[in-house]
Amino acid sequence: MKILHNTILICLLLTPITVYAIRAKSAPVKIMIEEVHEEIQETELDKEVEEPVPTEKELIKREIQEVFGDEWKLAYAVMMSESSGRVKITNQNKDDHRSIDRGLFQINSYWHPDVSIDCAFDMKCNIKEAYRISKGGKNWNPWYGYLHGGYKKFL
Repeated sequence: MKILHNTILICLLLTPITVYAIRAKSAPVKIMIEEVHEEIQETELDKEVEEPVPTEKELIKREIQEVFGDEWKLAYAVMMSESSGRVKITNQNKDDHRSIDRGLFQINSYWHPDVSIDCAFDMKCNIKEAYRISKGGKNWNPWYGYLHGGYKKFL
């Protein structure tokens, strides 16, 4: 009686095709139950492996953490005050040089001509150049967002 109860319970969980096989013979049932069990296990494994795709800002944050180390929070706050995390943003300055601030850290074209346009608009390169310009995250005076306190709301 116990075997019959388990068979009926399994039948309720499986597709109608499986139910037909149970009624016909008992041997195919075992095979089909094992196949369904394996399929369920594979599906559960697939769910465990899947990770959400990180957003662009999450990728930026990870890169800043990697490059700046312990100084990453201040660097991230300065970057957010400068560009709000927009990689390809520019700002035309009204100075005598008509310089352009470029990329995440708004690296100035006049003061840093050694930073190419391609580098300025590349997330990783811009962050590395900001690290260099800020002397390893120790000098943020060249950044407007730091000098005027705009970075504080991002800490």
